[in-house]
Amino acid sequence: MMMNQIREKGYVLSVGQHFDIKIEYVDISEEEFNAQMKADTEELTAMFKESHELEEEIQKQLASLKFVK
Repeated sequence: MMMNQIREKGYVLSVGQHFDIKIEYVDISEEEFNAQMKADTEELTAMFKESHELEEEIQKQLASLKFVK
């Protein structure tokens, strides 16, 4: 993409401008949907838990830093 094209678009680079985006839809049953939602929710909950643990560890490590001359 040339610079003048980038300027014309207000310096916004959207993926859709450069790549074809294809969304595939698959029919699923209510049970499959509920099972997938449950699995995704459990995974997200685990990721949030890990994130909080990492935040606490970072805070702990930062608190232990000392200035050395």
